Amino acid sequence: GDVDKWYASTRRTIFAVTQNMPRWLLWLSPRLRAVKKMVTGTVWQGVFDGRFLDEDHAKRAYLRNIEDVKAHYPPDRLLIHQPGDGWEPICRFLGKDVPQEPYPRVN
Repeated sequence: GDVDKWYASTRRTIFAVTQNMPRWLLWLSPRLRAVKKMVTGTVWQGVFDGRFLDEDHAKRAYLRNIEDVKAHYPPDRLLIHQPGDGWEPICRFLGKDVPQEPYPRVN
């Protein structure tokens, strides 16, 4: 399902990047070092309790987070959007015209 795609994508992209940054690059870039520290603390330690590689735990945390957001925001103030939905739902939700540019298909 969607949670499986999310986990595979997240593990392959942002998790891999933040875990495998070369030390020399972090040493050269204080800004990159600060971003890594923030992502590690907020996301990998905060949201996933340092257990993102425990796939079942990570998926439960992800689904729990979605339910928490739904519980705290009224439906008229929350748009749940999937990448394949395109521009229309976002534009309708924001009361904006659909842009002429194609909807982005890559990260």
